[in-house]
Amino acid sequence: MSRISSLVRGFVLAIGVALTVSACATDPGEHDFSEEELQTFQQNWLHNTMVRFELRNVVQRLNIMCMEQAGFDIHQEAIEWPEDEDQILGKQFGLVLGADPENVDELGYGDLIDRVWDQDGVRQSILSEYQLQTSTYHYEYQVALRGESVARLNMLDGEVPASHWEEAGVVHTVINGVGEIYYYSEGCEGEVLEALYGENVYSFKQLENEAGPAGQFDFRTHPDVVAAHESWAECMSDFGFPGMDNPLHAQDSIYMMWLELDSQYTLEEPPVEKIRASHEREINMAKADLQCLEDNDINEVQQQSHAESVGLIHTELEVNSSVYLEQAAEYLERAQMLLETHEFGS
Repeated sequence: MSRISSLVRGFVLAIGVALTVSACATDPGEHDFSEEELQTFQQNWLHNTMVRFELRNVVQRLNIMCMEQAGFDIHQEAIEWPEDEDQILGKQFGLVLGADPENVDELGYGDLIDRVWDQDGVRQSILSEYQLQTSTYHYEYQVALRGESVARLNMLDGEVPASHWEEAGVVHTVINGVGEIYYYSEGCEGEVLEALYGENVYSFKQLENEAGPAGQFDFRTHPDVVAAHESWAECMSDFGFPGMDNPLHAQDSIYMMWLELDSQYTLEEPPVEKIRASHEREINMAKADLQCLEDNDINEVQQQSHAESVGLIHTELEVNSSVYLEQAAEYLERAQMLLETHEFGS
């Protein structure tokens, strides 16, 4: 059984456990869910998200395959949608926070933070290989990727403003004021969608929205989370880092620290001592943050509160989610076949 088939089957079986559940409240913190039901909600949401992200990644691989068949071997940097549970809960949605305890003493927040310099004061490249190419390459690339109308708009990354969507062949719909369908219908991106979904591009994306937006739940307003964050802020103040409202501010403040240092030295590199002092501050804050997260059970409280948020709309979404995951599994299998044999542009 494939990994995705296992995920889908796990989701469908879990629905059987929770079919009788219905939320009688809509306010955060008001529910009658058991611990088993909360765990089921969270696992269902996680399975749904993992499938969504795997499908997005395979579509990106097909886009690259199409572009390489068109003669392009240097590509725009693609979004890497995490398919690992820890990455989804952590870096993607912020349900699990904190630096890696195994290397926090050396790396601070590690890859959770983008830095201008490494610990030895060496500036990190901020331009991708694609960005370093000529304007002619960018134009021809965008023509092949999303069509000539997009390339004419002279956008380096190919994104176009809403006023030009129709001209650029963008299909866009807002669903119920929350969900959104957005995709390009021309160039390699359009060709990939047609090869994968056939005439069902729009209907499948609509189903994906109806199955519930992955992760769009404001669990941070839950009273348990608010209280835990307040305790975390007091703990950080005790460690010498006052003025923070919630754990995300710790990482944000470090990121801003690096940007501020960069802005102070526009014509020359800062002294290595300043860079090392900044790294030391990051490490100290990351260690304090990790301790305060643990002392206040932040990650556990956030995950439970998120599960409650999912549970409040679970009954409305469960049937659509099941249908979506079944169809997604079929499209993932088709995508693998396309990756092995398909010739785009033929």
